Amino acid sequence: MFCLRMKDFNRKSKNKVSKVYVVLTHSSIVIYKDQQMYEGKSGSLGRPESSIALVEATLKPVDKDFKPKGKNAFYLTSNTGSEVILYSEKSQETDGWHETIKRKISKLSPPGHTIFDEEPSEDQPHILNRRESRKTTDKKKIKNRLYFSILRRPTKTELEKKGILKEENVFGKRLDKLCEKEGTTIPKFVEACISTIDRKGLNVVGIYRLSANLSLVQKLRCEIDYEHEVNMDNPPFDDIHVISGALKLFFRELPDPLIPCQMYNSFITALKAPDRKSRIRNIRELVRRLPPCNYATMKLFFEHLVRVAAKAEVNNMTVHNLATVLGPTLMWPQEDAIGNVAANLMYQNQVIEILLNEMKNVF
Repeated sequence: MFCLRMKDFNRKSKNKVSKVYVVLTHSSIVIYKDQQMYEGKSGSLGRPESSIALVEATLKPVDKDFKPKGKNAFYLTSNTGSEVILYSEKSQETDGWHETIKRKISKLSPPGHTIFDEEPSEDQPHILNRRESRKTTDKKKIKNRLYFSILRRPTKTELEKKGILKEENVFGKRLDKLCEKEGTTIPKFVEACISTIDRKGLNVVGIYRLSANLSLVQKLRCEIDYEHEVNMDNPPFDDIHVISGALKLFFRELPDPLIPCQMYNSFITALKAPDRKSRIRNIRELVRRLPPCNYATMKLFFEHLVRVAAKAEVNNMTVHNLATVLGPTLMWPQEDAIGNVAANLMYQNQVIEILLNEMKNVF
């Protein structure tokens, strides 16, 4: 992805556009200078350049006259007024990011929040004044707060009973409910992905790290959600990166992650034990306290990841690289305790790395 920060628009000099490495976490977009900075050195997490919180954020397309030549682009504005323009060299990739971010904003924001995903009118200024943009955003925020302080906010259960909110079939469904529905302890989609990758994808360079065709990932997601029969050995879903990308998306869209939010702090505390023996003992006790479906799914997936790491000389995916890529996907804190994004990324990566390195001692 490329990133253009709005402060650069206010300069008289030529707009400064930089290619960046963008990471989608549970509640924000984190922007790194490049992938090397994201992965860090010597096991430590790199420092992000900036981040945009997605709670009550808004999206808006950039007028075609101001798009970089031959590219699509869109504004991403946080509820505090921070604003960037994101775009890719490939329109499909840009559209994929746009849709993914849009769904995440909708999921994180209160009911009634307007994402304002609309084309600018002809008489609208091409580049919004930053102060005016922040003022407009503040008005929207106040309006939403007043509205929901007057009207009682319905619970998710109430919305489901009224048929307003429909329960997801696979993606976005609670892990325990999905397993109960399928009569298993491990979701069938997870088993199918792992089986396919084990059979023909362990030697694929950059597996779980390289981006897939997002439109195909979303298409596969829809096929699974509509419970259509899918053959991942035939086009268009035979690409290993599409399969691994869909598997990551499945874990990322769980309402409660594979390592549940309520156990997040316990895992971080176990990580801080003074010696290796204590760390392994504490983490083993926590793993054994996981709900049955979480435990069985984690064990199967992590055994698979160990097999991926065993081929690191071919696929370049060491345990550290896998932990870096999958950490934020497999665990995150509760929304009211998100805290420092960079610190959370570091802890998430370290927890996943120690689980992979100590598989035999933990499970």
